[in-house]
Amino acid sequence: ILYSKVAGPNVRLTDEQINAIQYSLDNNNCCLHEILKQKDLLKPSFGYIRVTFPKKFGNSPGHPYVLEIWPKNHGSPIHNHGNTIAIIKVLHGTVKSEYFNPLAQKSYEGNQIQRILVANLTKGQITWMTPDIYQTHRLTNESPDEACITIQAYSHLDSELFLDEKFNYIENNFPNDPLLKPFYPKQDLYFDDLINTVIYEYTTQQCIKCLNGTGNLIFIFKSKLFVE
Repeated sequence: ILYSKVAGPNVRLTDEQINAIQYSLDNNNCCLHEILKQKDLLKPSFGYIRVTFPKKFGNSPGHPYVLEIWPKNHGSPIHNHGNTIAIIKVLHGTVKSEYFNPLAQKSYEGNQIQRILVANLTKGQITWMTPDIYQTHRLTNESPDEACITIQAYSHLDSELFLDEKFNYIENNFPNDPLLKPFYPKQDLYFDDLINTVIYEYTTQQCIKCLNGTGNLIFIFKSKLFVE
């Protein structure tokens, strides 16, 4: 079911949407640039932007469908996915996907991290995970020029009685910091807000500074104000 939701040829972004996302990332004071700048300051190991679709179904950690924007030279730490099954499709660019042996329960102290596979996935290619296979990975966009954009679909197995609402990860400075850390996924943007914002910026060549002083998201379109 997950495969059919994200793998089809109609699950894609238009050239205008991709160009607009890149414009917003590249230009100071534009929405995605400002979100990324704040994330680089507060949590640099999570150097990507999570874009979700409004509805949650309670059968996955966070939202079941996630668009992730991987800016140039950014990526994730090594992490697992709360024993979910998942499908990941590349919509634009190239992402380096590294797969590792499972993370220990609380700490990696005294354990060895073993990379078991690495693949560079390009537009249209798909990878997957189950609770037993490819569950622990790291995604990186090594391009010096352009963003990579992926779409993910997550679900817990029907047989699971206790659903894990978090991912676990280790910091990139391992082994100096071997403790396993929890990450409760939440969105940086909703998809409609993303598209409306970046298309406006790209077509008008005017940036929207969509973060206020407290880090909350603000979107201004004509006379309408949206605050999260």
